[in-house]
Amino acid sequence: MEAQYDLNNAQPGFMGMPLYLRYGGAFKIGGLDYNLKVMMSEKLTWKDTIKFPLGGNCSASITSVTDLKDMVMNPDQCKPFIGCTFELKL
Repeated sequence: MEAQYDLNNAQPGFMGMPLYLRYGGAFKIGGLDYNLKVMMSEKLTWKDTIKFPLGGNCSASITSVTDLKDMVMNPDQCKPFIGCTFELKL
């Protein structure tokens, strides 16, 4: 859990103040690594990342970022951003 206050007042954050709140966690579920991050600034966003091995020195991760206000207020129009990465360690 983290709170950050921007003394330079460079960008608006939570409720127009230069305040940013973050919460996160990292969990091991079987062979998967699951990370979640919730950030409260101008928007309230939820970020999930699931990383899993593909065998040997390869792994893949899937990440989704969702605006929580849209998810609660307009679930039919909520469109999370989803990405996928592949990692090969040499």
